[in-house]
Amino acid sequence: MATCDDKKIIAALLSNHGCYPGDPQATAIFSYRTIEGKQTFAVYWPSRHLSAQLFDMWISPFVRLPICLWTQEHGLTQAGSKWLAEFRKKKRNSHDD
Repeated sequence: MATCDDKKIIAALLSNHGCYPGDPQATAIFSYRTIEGKQTFAVYWPSRHLSAQLFDMWISPFVRLPICLWTQEHGLTQAGSKWLAEFRKKKRNSHDD
């Protein structure tokens, strides 16, 4: 698992079916809150069985409210579609200023 705070990278991964230039395709992407309340993202790579990696996240004391945004098997989730739409809207609005 890789932790990522860069929303532009997450948007690129979600828009490109988990692919980012120079990296293998991700197996899953989650959003979660840290114990400090900060939104961050977990990107899972095909290094070991996904269910074992997800179990590690679920039992971590540092992870709060994990939400699946995308999986290799099922694609973009409803939550992922909503997050991506909000990201794009904020990006458009910031260019209008």
